[in-house]
Amino acid sequence: PTCVSQTLQHDATKVPLVDMIIDIAHHAGLRVEILEQTRGCCGQPLSSQGFTDAAASSMQLLLSDFHRLCQGRNVPVFIDTTTCAAAIVETARQQGITIMDQVGFAELILSRCSISQTAQPLILHPGCGSAKFGTSERLKTLAHRLSSQVFVPPSAACCGMGGSHGLAHPEIVAAATTPEKDEISAHQMQEPSTVGISVNTLCESALSSMLGIPFKGLVEILWERMTNDQ
Repeated sequence: PTCVSQTLQHDATKVPLVDMIIDIAHHAGLRVEILEQTRGCCGQPLSSQGFTDAAASSMQLLLSDFHRLCQGRNVPVFIDTTTCAAAIVETARQQGITIMDQVGFAELILSRCSISQTAQPLILHPGCGSAKFGTSERLKTLAHRLSSQVFVPPSAACCGMGGSHGLAHPEIVAAATTPEKDEISAHQMQEPSTVGISVNTLCESALSSMLGIPFKGLVEILWERMTNDQ
């Protein structure tokens, strides 16, 4: 679990993200091992503020814990926040560790489980994390598997959070999301059942606040659908 997903949770969500992940994995017949404690993180909160040496040190501590957890086994490490996954993926690859983001996890689950497509309108915000990780198009494909009504606003790139900067400067988030809000309004998809979908808890919180639509993570949407289908 990432720092973000452990410390932040949507108001409407009563189940922690890590519990959803375990539940989904078990339903798909997968065994999950959780890195309960780590001395490091992906380093992005530090590098985004210019502390590159500290970021590299923190990242290496985390990678050392990944090596300890994997014990030489060729198993993917799932990082539940895509911007964090994107920050560490290349260094991890150089050290023989395969990083998986929410998109890869969802694809793995859906290769083992069937899920019903609904007509619930979905507003998809791939975000900069998916773009950096290279899974934006695959995320769109997954969204269309979940719903027959999917809209991707043309300006749905960066929500303006920039890590934690948007918490201190909400005006940046407001400016970054204004075009996206206008595009959603013009597309006329703001029905009562409309929900947004993304892959970063911070982004989802910012988008929910600024766009007036409840945004949830891909894993959360998948968990809800699988729970309802049972």
